Amino acid sequence: MKKIILIIISLIILLAIGLGVGYSYYSKNLLEQNKELFLKYFSQLEDQNNGFIDSKLIKFDDYKQEKVFINKGKVTINAQYSSNETEEQLNEIVEYANDISINFNGKNDLKNDKVEQNIEIDYGNNVIFPINYIRNGEMIGLQTKYVGSRYIATKNDKIVDILQQAGINTFNDLTFENFSKDKLTELDNESTQIFENLPNERFTELQTMEGINYTVLLKTEEINQIEKILGQEITEMDQIKLTIVQQNDILKQIIVQIGMNNLRITKQVGNNKLSYLIELNLFDEQTQETTKLSLESKINDLDNLPNEEYLLKIEKENNDKFLQYNYKINNDIEFMDNIDIVEINDETALILDNQNEQTVQTLIKTIRDRLEQVNREQMQEIGIQSGINPLFYSFNNN
Repeated sequence: MKKIILIIISLIILLAIGLGVGYSYYSKNLLEQNKELFLKYFSQLEDQNNGFIDSKLIKFDDYKQEKVFINKGKVTINAQYSSNETEEQLNEIVEYANDISINFNGKNDLKNDKVEQNIEIDYGNNVIFPINYIRNGEMIGLQTKYVGSRYIATKNDKIVDILQQAGINTFNDLTFENFSKDKLTELDNESTQIFENLPNERFTELQTMEGINYTVLLKTEEINQIEKILGQEITEMDQIKLTIVQQNDILKQIIVQIGMNNLRITKQVGNNKLSYLIELNLFDEQTQETTKLSLESKINDLDNLPNEEYLLKIEKENNDKFLQYNYKINNDIEFMDNIDIVEINDETALILDNQNEQTVQTLIKTIRDRLEQVNREQMQEIGIQSGINPLFYSFNNN
């Protein structure tokens, strides 16, 4: 499943850099026409006026990069579980999830790559777990009163290793340095040639209720080329379908299909609001489990004081079992003249990069054991004797 997610991320990035150039359409035979139209509408990813990445979103993001701002928000959960079998423990866990809320507030200086966030997980019944996060450039720090008064900090390129040592699963087969700005620039010409050199018969057109679909079929040769460019294996599949959907001459949707798995990204604009809906459907042949993830990102009141809203839905279905978690995230932003953000130094943080490997391993184990103990105690306080935390149960349950 991780491979499927990785190939989808890789393709979107490669397409964005490789086809983000202008194409003009002129009358050709039907197969050539399908290819030209596919390239034309996909080039709208970076179009300044009608781009899939909306100009107002770019302007808002640029403004956040230039100005300092504070933010305040809340996460709420709506969860449900159903099964023909009697599983009181699972029902109990899901019910407790609905009592959880997460409150957060922070300071942001993105121009100087500095962020500070204070987070409180409220499990109900006056059971609260606080955690603080800071970022100073390449350094990232986490702190909770249950471990100590100082931050535990390290360089961001070591986060994956630290999390794995702490027993937290990560997408360790995704090498993020392959997606750096310099690397993307280097890949531009190579990735463009892959799509331009595809034979015309690989491109098809289909009219649907949603608009006109233009699809391209990638086979083993192209997949191998993409893997060579990225420097890593990303899938064992022998073909991938990429579809773009245009309506009224504007790109509205992108679809990536790999076997029985697919990703769909849809853009919606109107009433001074902008939203993107990302839907990912995954099927595990071994467990026969279907997982559906959707993330809707909304920016309201674009022209005045923007408010960010995110709706994350996770559904898992296996035979007669159904689990659904809905996370609603609201984030209010207020721009400021100046702010102070905690600096990561030897006084405020224990910097792991300054410690030897044995010390780091011992420390991470101590922290992991302590957090597991706190979690068990807090779960028992709210009534969950098993110690299973309902907050992220939708991510961990298989």
